[in-house]
Amino acid sequence: MKHASKMQLGRGFKFPSYELRYLCWDGYPLDFLPSNFDGGKLVELRLKCSNIKQLWQGHKYLERLKVIDLSYSIKLIQMSEFSSMPNLERLILKGCISLIDIHPSVGNMKKLTTLSLRSCDKLKNLPDSIGDLESLEILILSDCSKFEKFPEKGGNMKSLKELHLNNTAIKDLPDSIGDLESLWFLDLFYCSKFEKFLVKGGNMKSLTKLYLINTAIKGLPDSVGDLESLEILDLSDCSKFEKFPEKGGNMKSLKQLYLNNTAIKDLPDSIGDLDSLKILDLSNCSKFEKFPEKGGHMKSLKELCLRNTTIKDIPINISRLKFLEGLILGGCSDLWEGLINNQLCNLQKPNISQCKMAGQILVLPSSLEEIDAHHCTSKEDLSGLLWLCHLNWLKSTTEELKCWKLRAVIPESSGIPEWIRYQNMGTEVITELPRICCSMCLST
Repeated sequence: MKHASKMQLGRGFKFPSYELRYLCWDGYPLDFLPSNFDGGKLVELRLKCSNIKQLWQGHKYLERLKVIDLSYSIKLIQMSEFSSMPNLERLILKGCISLIDIHPSVGNMKKLTTLSLRSCDKLKNLPDSIGDLESLEILILSDCSKFEKFPEKGGNMKSLKELHLNNTAIKDLPDSIGDLESLWFLDLFYCSKFEKFLVKGGNMKSLTKLYLINTAIKGLPDSVGDLESLEILDLSDCSKFEKFPEKGGNMKSLKQLYLNNTAIKDLPDSIGDLDSLKILDLSNCSKFEKFPEKGGHMKSLKELCLRNTTIKDIPINISRLKFLEGLILGGCSDLWEGLINNQLCNLQKPNISQCKMAGQILVLPSSLEEIDAHHCTSKEDLSGLLWLCHLNWLKSTTEELKCWKLRAVIPESSGIPEWIRYQNMGTEVITELPRICCSMCLST
């Protein structure tokens, strides 16, 4: 962030402005623009990091003005009346930490498309007239730590596409938000007081990304299943979230579902109907015990993370999970061996951290690219695992060798097994096989 200018200007300071079309003065040192300021032809006004408390005193008609940027003008207390700027398109007030409120005349700016109030620490709400901004596409209230209530008429902004409310004190949203048919991005992450998602939320047919990370939400209404365009749903770190909606499987466009670090215990069978789902993250869900019977029907799933869950079995159809590339099972020692032996044919990056049976896996998919065992504490298991990688390479067909990419990630504390050592820089590796590896080789 830039600092205000230390330039000293007298009270009688004036500058010719009648023909001025663009004014950019970072660190502008005065409380107001000069009394003789004439912005009749002004198109853009940029006074970042200024000492401005209010743009001007009195009334000025700025018909041609399209952009105002007063970012980080930390002394700005209030904005001038907005009806004198009928053609304003962008109003940027981010970091104006002394700004207390927004003048109700803001609704008169029918052409405004972007309003950024990020990090306006003293701003608690917006006037209902905000709903009259018929052209507004982007509204940013991120990091407004005291912002508590969204206006009831906010749902009238029919052109709104992005609504950023992360790191605010907001507790809920008015039902009218469900009428925002153009909204595709809704961000509420780190709104620690936000407890309830709106019942009419399913009406937002254009919503593509919904971020509810680290909120106090406990569940979602069934209407969320009507979000036909939703691609990303992130509920990470919602420690009170316990139940996924029964109709959640109706979100046919959903590609990424993050439920890590929640209190969820299971998922409804309808989750198996998520044909487009590519990433499902349930890591660190310490109460998650049962994977849904139809969970293996997610034919597009590429990455499944079950690290540190209490799950003991996954009813997986192999014929269906044919695109699975990443399987993360750290801390799930009872699952790993059975899944690998079931031949997940496209598995590329399994994570078997803390899996006690790592060294006893006898079959690896030919598509395997990486094994992550960075939390595995048994040197014997690690030795066996590395030899297994080598053995699978030796058994590969000519065609498989052409695309072989396998690498193993092992814990730094355990080090590389003693039977592997590099003598010189280059590609040659000299090995003396340990007994466990010899026995495994002979048995195969």
